[in-house]
Amino acid sequence: MVIVSPNDVLETLTEDIDLENIPRVFGGGFDYQHAMLPSIAKELWQNINWNDPESTGTIPSGPIKWVRDGETEKAVA
Repeated sequence: MVIVSPNDVLETLTEDIDLENIPRVFGGGFDYQHAMLPSIAKELWQNINWNDPESTGTIPSGPIKWVRDGETEKAVA
């Protein structure tokens, strides 16, 4: 955990997060609303093999547990 002064929040966040992905409340460009579900980047979707029996085009809202299966990991909802 890192605790920073309000004046250093944006600078600290941009060390690891692109500005457009930081919520506006912290000085970034992302329009965040409380309880928003995550938006999965298309690059990530291209690498996910998700069994979607209801053809929703989304992953479950949670909880999701990561389970090691030999040399790979699986997300289990």
